[in-house]
Amino acid sequence: MGGNRAILERALAQGHEVTAVDRDPARLRVEHHNLRVLQADIFDPLSVRTLRTPKRCCPRSAPTGVRTA
Repeated sequence: MGGNRAILERALAQGHEVTAVDRDPARLRVEHHNLRVLQADIFDPLSVRTLRTPKRCCPRSAPTGVRTA
């Protein structure tokens, strides 16, 4: 996750609800009540289409098929 970890931790510390996407969610090793971790490969369009996000997040589309860690 690299530099994104600092952004993730700051957002959580500020009370934001965060959705993280990773090919291997077990690598994230961050637990928080405002954190949702989804499994997908962002470089694979078919993998990303399987994600389901709240419509308030993405009003134009809400794919189905959530895989959570």
